[in-house]
Amino acid sequence: MLHIVKVVGPSTPMPSFQVDSFWRPNTDIFETDQEFAVLLEIAGVSDNDLNIELQDNLLTISGVRTQPHREGTKTYRRMEINFGRFRQVLALPNWVTEDLIEAQLDAGFLKIMIAKQPVKKDEPRTIQIQEG
Repeated sequence: MLHIVKVVGPSTPMPSFQVDSFWRPNTDIFETDQEFAVLLEIAGVSDNDLNIELQDNLLTISGVRTQPHREGTKTYRRMEINFGRFRQVLALPNWVTEDLIEAQLDAGFLKIMIAKQPVKKDEPRTIQIQEG
């Protein structure tokens, strides 16, 4: 089973004076018969601005979404789109290795597929009973 590890606070934008702040992209996790899948909503992020790492059973997805250059002076009445650095960390089962993971960026969504390993069924074993 996949578990999200919370690494930062709320997904609302953090004040710019915080040196080490991240936002978390909206994330869906689902399962099919063949795989686990993680879907992150990261519109405006290119594959060059993404990093996916697997270390100590933690899958870390990080990157940056840069704010587009805006001409002139604007007064925002509402600002909900997060810009800057983001990070999402997922705890994976210990059987997951990097060769089971694939990633695909399409139309603002990053999909990470984690192939399921076939379940090994052990042969029945006879347990010897020792006389005590």
